[in-house]
Amino acid sequence: MEVFQIDATDDSPRVIFDPHKQIMEISGRSYVENTDVFYQPLINWIVDYCSLPKSVVNLHFNFIYFSTATTKSLVKIFVKLEKFSKMSVPIFIHWHYEEEDEDILEAGEEFDELINLNFIFHPYKSDD
Repeated sequence: MEVFQIDATDDSPRVIFDPHKQIMEISGRSYVENTDVFYQPLINWIVDYCSLPKSVVNLHFNFIYFSTATTKSLVKIFVKLEKFSKMSVPIFIHWHYEEEDEDILEAGEEFDELINLNFIFHPYKSDD
């Protein structure tokens, strides 16, 4: 599989999916105008990646902000991952959030309640 990478913009997150280094990360702000156009290639890559034999899948989310439309795309990603986890692929969602950002933490906790995946929460201190 090839590396899938998108540089961050003012309204879209940085994406780095590197199967060779086993890095899968989405980070930054996400309030893209058309979330389906932005997120569908990510979903397709994740499905292809999870279809290959592997011991574990780790996907890191490190959002500063995301829109309601992004939430819908994230749910699509989680639903696809949930299907693979039911086929004995261990999947871990690493939800990174700035310690003071209760909104991002609560969003991750809501996903954790809705979706049957292994969520791991990682607080960090802002450099500000």
